[in-house]
Amino acid sequence: MAVTTKPSSHYAVCVPLVTWELPEALLSHRWWDREMLPSCLKQEPSFDLVYVLPGERCEKFEEALEKSFREHRLMRFFSAVRFVYAGLEPEKNFYIRESEIRPVNEFGLKSGPNYQFFCTFEEVGVNYRAILLMEVDCVAIRSGWLDQAVDELARESEAWVIGSHYRGPRLPHPLTDHLNGNAIYRSGSRCFQDFYFKIWRPATENIVRFQQPSMAFDCALVQYFSNNDSEVYDNHFVTSNFCANMAPALNYPRKKHSIQELSEAMTETFIIHASWLLDEVKAKLDFDESECEREFTPRKIDRSESGWVWIKKFRARGSARFDGGEFSIENSVGVISWRLGCEVLPTIEINVENGELTVRIEQLNKSYLATSKSRIRRLNESNIVGKNMIINCLLFLRSSNLEGKYERLLTKLACSQLPKKKRLMRCFKASFCLITFPFKKINQMRLLGCFFGRDQPREYSFQKGRHLIDLADLKKESSLADCDLSLSFLNRQCESVHGRMDFRSS
Repeated sequence: MAVTTKPSSHYAVCVPLVTWELPEALLSHRWWDREMLPSCLKQEPSFDLVYVLPGERCEKFEEALEKSFREHRLMRFFSAVRFVYAGLEPEKNFYIRESEIRPVNEFGLKSGPNYQFFCTFEEVGVNYRAILLMEVDCVAIRSGWLDQAVDELARESEAWVIGSHYRGPRLPHPLTDHLNGNAIYRSGSRCFQDFYFKIWRPATENIVRFQQPSMAFDCALVQYFSNNDSEVYDNHFVTSNFCANMAPALNYPRKKHSIQELSEAMTETFIIHASWLLDEVKAKLDFDESECEREFTPRKIDRSESGWVWIKKFRARGSARFDGGEFSIENSVGVISWRLGCEVLPTIEINVENGELTVRIEQLNKSYLATSKSRIRRLNESNIVGKNMIINCLLFLRSSNLEGKYERLLTKLACSQLPKKKRLMRCFKASFCLITFPFKKINQMRLLGCFFGRDQPREYSFQKGRHLIDLADLKKESSLADCDLSLSFLNRQCESVHGRMDFRSS
């Protein structure tokens, strides 16, 4: 971890970014100098400007921003400009969108932004009374936004986080029920620090590791509070109009308003999180990106050394680890399924001590998420009557994670002290089976094969002894560049099966 200078103010504006986003950072300097002044200059600057980067120190990047900081005389508003580097390891320093979903490690699909936030809070925030976190796609729409941030803190004296729910075109719950990460954090509060270290960060890491690998740090609290008592914290997480979140998800259709229209309609809003506003800012300032070429290209992360994959299902009572290391099946009906991508292919070594093991391999042209997103886009472009209602239903089903909630419900019942809890569990299981049984039958009859783009599954049967499966052979036979593999290990007769999954570059 590298920090260039020590804090010199009570507050800080923290900008998490990557070096490739240098033009947007320079654009914000020009915007703050010419159009939307950060402060009314009634007193000495009380904010530092801190840039938080995920990798190692980059002197060229620092020089470019420091030069711009001086040229636009931002020392009028900020006491100092600082640079903090998280120094993330390669297995943490990446961000994978759902449409590009591939095998991930235990740090999840959004490990880069998540750990960048952890670094921001732990290395920067704890040294200030409060921080304003704003990414490079946050645009100020009126002057005096630093002064207003201090007023927000004074007005909401009990608040730990002052943020915004989604305020763009209507999207289904639960995509809109979290406070966006671009917000004000009272990071100097000891109580808030205790909450962060004991609950927020551990909860985020556990959800990413065991439930949803695509979970982001700002959404994790909603899921945590949905399963735990949240009334104690109601006064500490406050909704405000100060920084409005209007960034649409999933390429969802958005209404493009001008900055002037938004400023007139949203009288209490000073900052808007919306990347589509950057085009207007560039036009107003006559900003030419060629003046600052993106010479700091994003580092390509080689995940071939990663030993972790995401286990889609696990119904065995025996032991299993959520990684690419050892796994074991120790009962008569154990099933472990892996969902893999073709960019990184494993070699699976299995030792069958007794009986017989069936390995089922199924190839999918596209991941389910990529397929559903493409269908939603096509549906939105069509003239079908009631398409908005259909899109909302699809988005809700896609984001609701019903299977995970069902598993958590059963776990809670099993751990509870309710009388006749076993009967309750049987009732829930029976209801769930009645709902899912028809879909499973249809799928088994291959009626949906062409709809989902699946090839015929392959089954391999292994008797007692040690066996090696090399999945690279499957890729050689495939002409599809974009496909996934689904593996199921079914142990019907074995008393014990052990295996190991090792990764290598494809």
